Amino acid sequence: MVDNMGGINLPHNQLKIKGKNGQKIDLTKLDGLQITEKNKSLFAKYDKNNNGKIDNEEMAAMAKSLSDIAGNNKISKREIEKALGKGSYEELSKLAEQQNTIKNNKTYNEKGEKTNVEIKPDGTRTETNNKTGHTTETLPNGKITVKDSAGRLLSTTELKNGKPETKEYTDLGEGKTYIETFDGEGDNKTLKNITVVDKKENKEIKFKSAEDYRNNKPSEIVTNANNPITQQTTTYTYNDDGTITTETKDSAGDIVEEQITDADNNDSVEDGGDDDSDDKEIDDSYEKKEKKEYERVESSNKDDF
Repeated sequence: MVDNMGGINLPHNQLKIKGKNGQKIDLTKLDGLQITEKNKSLFAKYDKNNNGKIDNEEMAAMAKSLSDIAGNNKISKREIEKALGKGSYEELSKLAEQQNTIKNNKTYNEKGEKTNVEIKPDGTRTETNNKTGHTTETLPNGKITVKDSAGRLLSTTELKNGKPETKEYTDLGEGKTYIETFDGEGDNKTLKNITVVDKKENKEIKFKSAEDYRNNKPSEIVTNANNPITQQTTTYTYNDDGTITTETKDSAGDIVEEQITDADNNDSVEDGGDDDSDDKEIDDSYEKKEKKEYERVESSNKDDF
């Protein structure tokens, strides 16, 4: 039997794994297999773009490699571990188990020391961290959601071509959500802006870049964010002479105040009504607290997964 994948001819479509009670792996259907705790070493050799799945191009290389190692339609523990290292025999068996389970339109379940994984026939993946109880669900469309052990949403990531478009982190205790938006294509994607949504203060604070966030330089602050009548938006322009120009508009888009803060932090009201400094000025202590809280939440999410 011969199969052609990207110009690669295989002498056999399937490999029988010796010593595994007739277990076979189909070399023409490796695409879509997902990484788990019990196949990660073998998987890492073929998942070149590190997206956690075998794609068509990777499948061709993986199929040829395994076929060459076997030399015929059977592969032994000695053969594969000589070529790919200790443990690769059992990991290949787990990949075959995943493939055959999905092929039979059933959900593949794997319990590991650190994580438990569930993979549905449509590719939906749910991974549970055994230490924290957090679950990460990855949908076929690239959307990733993380929930705590009580099922409360912690973060959401939207992917495009395997790269993030947006990320949202939620701190349940503080009632804040941190939203990252990315720009560019493929490996050239970079962080475009950060928005801090404070539900308790009913305020949204936006930063144009990660550098502006680190330097506590918001581009926009929206107060009374959930009230379409009293909502006000203040934009910040950082001038070359060190001054900051702020412009505050009401919900109708009319300018209610303009300010220029000089190098000595003196404010002058250029236009508009009363000077409501609580809403119009940057509260440095509040912003610094926001930044520390964001970094803590982001670090917590990365450490868990």
